Amino acid sequence: MSVLKFGLIGCGRIAAKHAQILFGFQGAKLSCVCDIREERAIKFSQEYNIPWYKNYHDMLKKEDIDVVNILTPSG
Repeated sequence: MSVLKFGLIGCGRIAAKHAQILFGFQGAKLSCVCDIREERAIKFSQEYNIPWYKNYHDMLKKEDIDVVNILTPSG
């Protein structure tokens, strides 16, 4: 079975739920995160031992990911 590599854009409240769900799937891997608020990205990065980015363009250029979850505020 191949594994889909995920990147999250936005490390706010809903991001933890997405990460938990991804860790529950055998065919999914959380590969990296991005947030314009650096402290959020760093915290997530340390918790899951994955790379973090402040700019999603950099993340998309440098990381080999299959899926991006965009978790930005809707309001």
